[in-house]
Amino acid sequence: ILTMLKLAVAATVALALGCSDVSKGPACTEGEGRCNGATHQVCTNGSFSNSETCGGGLVCFPSFGCGECDPTIGTACVGNVVHECQPDGTVGANFFDCGESGCSQGQCNSDCSVLGVDLIYVIDDDGNLYSFDPGQLGGEPFTAVGAVDCPAGAPWPDYNGPAEAFPFSMSVDRTGRAWVLYTSGEIFWVSTVDARCATTPFRPDEAGFELFAMGFVTEPSSESLYVAGGLASEASQVGDLGLVAPSLLDVDRIGDLSATTINPRATPELTGTGDGRLFGYYPGNESAIVEISKASGEELQGWELAASTGDLEAWAFAQYGGRFYIFLTTSLGISETTSVIEFNPVLGEQRTVVGSVGFRIVGAGVSTCAPTGEG
Repeated sequence: ILTMLKLAVAATVALALGCSDVSKGPACTEGEGRCNGATHQVCTNGSFSNSETCGGGLVCFPSFGCGECDPTIGTACVGNVVHECQPDGTVGANFFDCGESGCSQGQCNSDCSVLGVDLIYVIDDDGNLYSFDPGQLGGEPFTAVGAVDCPAGAPWPDYNGPAEAFPFSMSVDRTGRAWVLYTSGEIFWVSTVDARCATTPFRPDEAGFELFAMGFVTEPSSESLYVAGGLASEASQVGDLGLVAPSLLDVDRIGDLSATTINPRATPELTGTGDGRLFGYYPGNESAIVEISKASGEELQGWELAASTGDLEAWAFAQYGGRFYIFLTTSLGISETTSVIEFNPVLGEQRTVVGSVGFRIVGAGVSTCAPTGEG
């Protein structure tokens, strides 16, 4: 009887172990990477196997392999200077010098430390980057930064525009790095110091967002990038609000943007503030500026603007010092004009501060380092 009991217990244990092994499943996800010391390993058929051993000063990165830097981050530190991390894992051109604040994990340790990070930046349809300083109105508010030459692919097939991709929208983060979206659906990082361009790991068509406006907003411990848009074929229609995680470059849809007191004809351009608010400019004959709920995309408050003259060709939008700046291109017949409109929400006053810019502005961005004082 004792022998039979031992056999029964052994069988029960074996069965339990067998069931446990079956329910466990594979030890890793197919294609998953990890580093075992200096050796990069990749998951194949449920288990890790060695892929390559990093030598010659190269470092192992779980999501990439051996390289000088991690291209999934997009930037790297060389001393106190932020450099591009190229797709092959090699360190590329420098973006900007962090100075005394120092550099770590591909960015300056101190936000708002880069010279000019508190200015508005605009880009024209030829890819030229400019800074715009509202403090210089009446003088020369625009300063050329340089020509942006990003290796963009072909534009979305359904986009009703030029055959070659060009900048569609932009925003600027607190490190002074511009995020520029092309009509190809690709986002590139551009230096606001010298207009150098770097690729990003962003995947076009994330969550159905093919083309969109962008705006950074300060959060309690970081900043978030909000987007507004949708399909390229519907670029002239009201789209959805989404949220991008800058570290992951994934997009989560929040809600639609149609619940406003105006009759919008297009997706709004976005701008964020250092006090955590998100605003949109809805262009058209019934144009307006609206504070947008970051949780739902609904209107919190809004201001209707005076109608523009002529046909709407391009628009961009940014806040500075509690005022909003609209970069508006309109046409009458064969004549086209780009002007800058300032709106003071406290007084409800609108005025043209630059009558003729001389180039078509298709994107504007301002970091949350810019002042947000009322009026």
